[in-house]
Amino acid sequence: MKPVITVVSAAVGVLLSSVTHAEEITMFDYEEATSAYQDAYLNAQFDLQSGNQDQTSFSTDASANYDQVFSSADRNTRINFVGDTSMSRGSNSDDTTKKNYQALASLTNDMYFNPTRNNAFWYSKAEIGAQTDMVDPFTKLTVGLGYGRVVNATPMAKTIRVVQELQERGLLTGSVSRSTYQDVANIIAREPEYRSHYGSADYAEYWVEDIGKALGVTLGARGAIKSYDVLVNERISTRKYGWLVRAGVGAVLTNYDGSDTKPALELGLSIIIQSVINCNFPMKQF
Repeated sequence: MKPVITVVSAAVGVLLSSVTHAEEITMFDYEEATSAYQDAYLNAQFDLQSGNQDQTSFSTDASANYDQVFSSADRNTRINFVGDTSMSRGSNSDDTTKKNYQALASLTNDMYFNPTRNNAFWYSKAEIGAQTDMVDPFTKLTVGLGYGRVVNATPMAKTIRVVQELQERGLLTGSVSRSTYQDVANIIAREPEYRSHYGSADYAEYWVEDIGKALGVTLGARGAIKSYDVLVNERISTRKYGWLVRAGVGAVLTNYDGSDTKPALELGLSIIIQSVINCNFPMKQF
């Protein structure tokens, strides 16, 4: 029985932008504690035609991609979903509606052996999929070893943007130290904690106030409003960097065609580089 080999392709995204600053700060300066982020994308197309044909014809396509990651020093948990569906019907009277779909969801858990010394980890992964005309759903379990880490540096990207906006309006003077950037980024990263403690209606005033304290200034009305506008209303895409290499073994428990269990070998390399040097915002999704 031949093993099934899955190779996870390397994904590399690079964004570089710079301005003059007393102390050059990049998102690589961010020291991540515990964080969580999610990205979701939905694309859809629809075409409808009627008149001068036997029946109304149409075609529609939709695809979705969802990614959620929970990160801490000793573990990373990732939930991923990709799926697409299509439906169409021709213009002839005997044309029937055709439907197709496919979807795959996965849960990956990376557990670091000793995060204070190195980035070695063991991981487990579960996958389940479905598609049109399947006999059985696709299910697969994998376990293995890996090395590396991907850091969610979005809080530092937001900090850089807030500082830039306050300085341009004269609401923050002088240079800002690297440690201050880190302190502010840690507060920004704790937004869910503030929301949970103070409630969704009131948390922002405490959150922004603590950001001002970390910067060593009293923001005032203008500074508070502008900081809130940047953090909440301005679209800043997820910023992350790092690399992971992993190798594991597992089994395809059930397959679309109803075939028997097959051994599986998984090899993966992921490289993510999104460099931001005191970003020239607003950022665009990419």
